[in-house]
Amino acid sequence: MEISSLKELYSRVNEHVNKVFVVPLIRYNFPKTDYLFLLYEELITEREFEVVSISVFAHSKLVLKPIFYKNTILHYHWLEFQDLKSMLAMPYKLLCIALYKLFGGTIVWTVHNLKPHDKKYLSLHKKIHSWMANIASLIHVHSSTSVDSVSEYYGVSNEKIVVLKHPDFPVKLLPKTDARNRFLEIYGNGKKEMNEPVFLIFGGISEYKGIREIIDLLIQKKEPFTLIIAGYVKKGQESLHNFIIQKTIDDKRVLYIPTFIPEEHYPLLLNSSDICLFNYDEILSSGGVKMVFSYKKNIIAPNKGEIRELINEDQVSLFNSKKELNSLINSFLESDNDA
Repeated sequence: MEISSLKELYSRVNEHVNKVFVVPLIRYNFPKTDYLFLLYEELITEREFEVVSISVFAHSKLVLKPIFYKNTILHYHWLEFQDLKSMLAMPYKLLCIALYKLFGGTIVWTVHNLKPHDKKYLSLHKKIHSWMANIASLIHVHSSTSVDSVSEYYGVSNEKIVVLKHPDFPVKLLPKTDARNRFLEIYGNGKKEMNEPVFLIFGGISEYKGIREIIDLLIQKKEPFTLIIAGYVKKGQESLHNFIIQKTIDDKRVLYIPTFIPEEHYPLLLNSSDICLFNYDEILSSGGVKMVFSYKKNIIAPNKGEIRELINEDQVSLFNSKKELNSLINSFLESDNDA
């Protein structure tokens, strides 16, 4: 079932809700790029009821809330861990969630992906997620194409799953030449211009994005282009970081920026690009694709998850194999050379 707002979602489980606890923390200092801020922005602005963002260490504060405040909801996102340290904190978080539920609390869970991106501890994650799916009053997904997948994977009824679209990202359009000049002034490391076409991979550097495959395909090409790879290196991804450096250090067509890109520079980054490349090995929803789509950039992406809903959009080219990905890259290189 598709709905149009968080208010409508919450009213399905508690018509008198006056406080929502959100996990993890909303990054209020990133109002144009933080998913959670954009999702809750209307509620925060209207102040019809209170939105309280909860950190890992503050989970214990949730436990007794349902006893004293009957009209609260716990809205949880990303219930997972990536290493031993974060795994050790999981029993504490699960206990707090279970007690909140036991004392009469209502839980809404947003499923962003069926499995953690790094593919670690998959069986344990599935047990935890299946438990969460069953104790939640509602499960929220961003796409109707995700409903059956979530229902089957976690063993819950489709009736328990509600579709509310991914929030839109604010767009600041700039002339391409101006954006490129300004971007190179900040991040170009002496580079003065970009060859057409400009491909972009952005966001946290991680294996699940299939960056190695894209690099291997592109650096074999003889045609001129620019490939920008911009984003901080995620924890545990040093091998990928080293691979990118080794493969691209002698190729002047590649601009690798392994650092956090501040929110105010995103318009420069996105307006500089022609084609944004995505090569997820597995995906349910993608904020990156959503952001790029808002900027009306050409998109090459896998025919997976909610991305499939963009199949009829002119700016979107979907692929099902490495061969198709290579063909799409070639088509953009050839069209630019023919221009």
